[in-house]
Parts: sequence; C-alpha cells; structure tokens
Amino acid sequence: MVVASPVIIDVVDSRKLPDRVQAHQMILETFTRVDEAVFPTRKIWATVGDEFQVVYATLNEALKASALARLLLPEGIDLRYGIGKGEIRTITETDSGPIDDGPGWYRARDALDHATDLQGRGHPWLRTWAIIDSTQNHMNQSITQAHLTTRDHLIWRMTTRERRITAAWLEGKTQQEIARAEKMSQAAISQRLVTCGGRALAHALTALQEG
Repeated sequence: MVVASPVIIDVVDSRKLPDRVQAHQMILETFTRVDEAVFPTRKIWATVGDEFQVVYATLNEALKASALARLLLPEGIDLRYGIGKGEIRTITETDSGPIDDGPGWYRARDALDHATDLQGRGHPWLRTWAIIDSTQNHMNQSITQAHLTTRDHLIWRMTTRERRITAAWLEGKTQQEIARAEKMSQAAISQRLVTCGGRALAHALTALQEG
C-alpha cells in the first residue's frame, strides 16, 4: 500500500447536459491542463456513469488541482469532488488500468457523499469535501474543511473572466501575461485578483502547503 490522496469526481446535474459525450471530453481536456500545474500520480479516468477518478501524491496537490479544475471548467459544466487521504492499493491490473481500494478511496467516497449532502442542505456553493487520514489530528481536518468551504464560495461568486484570471494566476502566469491575454491593463488585473478573491485563494493554498 502507498499513502496518497485519491479524488472521486461526479458531474453535477449530468442528465441536464445537452451533450454528455462532449461534456466528458471537455472535462478530460480541462484536467490535461490541470496536469501541467499539478501532476497526478495517476491521471484522470472515467469510471461508471458520470464519475471520474484521479490520484495525487499529497492532499495539498489534490486541493490545488480541484481548485484549478473548478476555475478552468467551461461554463455549464460543474463537478463535485470527494478527496481522501490514506493508504491505497492495487487489487488487480486490467486492460483499462489498475483496480484499487483501501482507506484512501473509502474516505474519498465518504467525502463525495458528504459534499453532495451539504450542497443540498443550504450550501449551494459547496462542491468539494475532504476526509483525511485518521492518524491526522482533528485540527488538520477542521482547517482543510474550513478552507474548502471558503474557497468554493469564492469560486462560486466569480464571473467567468475572474475564474480565468485566477486560474492563470494559480498556474504561475505573471500579471503582465494575464493582462495581455485578457486585453486589460496590469493594474486592472491586480485589482481584479484582489476584489474577486483570487489572491486570497492563492495565499490560502500557499499557507496550506507551507503548513
């Protein structure tokens, strides 16, 4: 077994999508871009129905990758993320890839179920939850969940342009590069990152990484 952070992803309101095949392709393309900033230990793959799975080495990588995916997804496609942390193991190898299980996967499933439940009970902005290794203390769990609740609310309130700007900032692009792409001034990009919460999101991810 190895300790990792597996993520189970499902498509929000998938049956309402006009073209589910195209939506799946766009999700895979989005994560191809996410991979350039946060490389997974196992790249995203589709499972049964409208679910996907991906594995990251650390919890912080899973947190950053899921934030980037939320920011980069095209309008009209929305995902939920259940992030686990703990041991995972390969049971068998198949032509389509390994079949895994282990506590990390069980926690990811429980986290996805909890995110779905919270979204339906007065938290319409929430799309992500995490359940970390039971050897971690309760403070780490609480900090992670507080981060996810706040960051998902920030992203939920952003305009399409603000999401693009924040995603580019998290990817490491300079304000000048973002300004050229958005046909805005550097000063306007700086101000937009402050007002939309993009800088706060980036700072929170950095603080978690340093912690």
